[in-house]
Amino acid sequence: MNISLRTIANEEGVQTGINLKDFFDTHNVKSFRALVADHQILKKFNNIRRYKSHLGRPVSGLREIDEGFTVEYRGGKIGITSNQDPIAEQDKQTIIRFRGLHCFGQSQGIGGISAGTSEPFVSVGVFNADDIKNVKIMKFPGPGTDLTYTDVDDGSDRPEFVDIWTEVPRSVGIIATVVESNTGSTGQIEALLKDATSRLATESLQQAGVDTSNEFAERVFEAVMNASQDFRSKLSRAIGAFIKTEDQVIGSQVIIVSGREMYNLLTNPKPLQRENGMTYNYATELITDGDASYKAYFEIFTESIPAHAIN
Repeated sequence: MNISLRTIANEEGVQTGINLKDFFDTHNVKSFRALVADHQILKKFNNIRRYKSHLGRPVSGLREIDEGFTVEYRGGKIGITSNQDPIAEQDKQTIIRFRGLHCFGQSQGIGGISAGTSEPFVSVGVFNADDIKNVKIMKFPGPGTDLTYTDVDDGSDRPEFVDIWTEVPRSVGIIATVVESNTGSTGQIEALLKDATSRLATESLQQAGVDTSNEFAERVFEAVMNASQDFRSKLSRAIGAFIKTEDQVIGSQVIIVSGREMYNLLTNPKPLQRENGMTYNYATELITDGDASYKAYFEIFTESIPAHAIN
């Protein structure tokens, strides 16, 4: 860690008025050795895309360890020693798993008479506060196919066990949209839903003045999404405009899980429970339109993984 105060000042954009105490205060350290370590760790963090990296957001300040220093993040850590450059390692990940769909009631035909069984499908989208345009979309059943759930009537379960998102613990929005298909042509909807979800999520955050590169943006993201009934209705209308008019968009619901909650699931996992034959620990509110009513179920957990370097 052979580096001068002038080098630190230049790399941090400080050209005049270089004062060691000011740097100590800014970095919250008490020695020049710790200042150098914190500067080098922050530089490494910036080089691997900051919050968008597989480390995510910090959960500790600089800590002194044997022969060096480290900073802990939700997904891992960056460590540095006197004779070694900073090393970033991921050792934790969060998995969001889709566990299935339950039908509480199906759409009625003309005059309120049941049209028989329904053939719904559900689109699940996951977007996160640190990279809002990076939306993961999967359709069930059969991602990338024209499959639908067949012979679905009141009280039907359609269990699944598919991991839809594996990432560092982050604040996320999970959007479930149920469509009752009359055309049997759904294979192209995933790309359309991804576009609609990404565009509408971005618009909602921009209207709220959220800059996702800011360290405080995550809490604003959670507040906007939690309060955004308008977001769900906009999304449902946009999806309806994208797909064939013969298909009926029942609606969308959004689950918001904070990054802090995701991280805490490592040491305090949320227990699985059962409802209507489904095993889950997170679920949407009812997704409804008239007589049609569905619920989507998920399992979310955070686990330790073998540490591996991030470059």
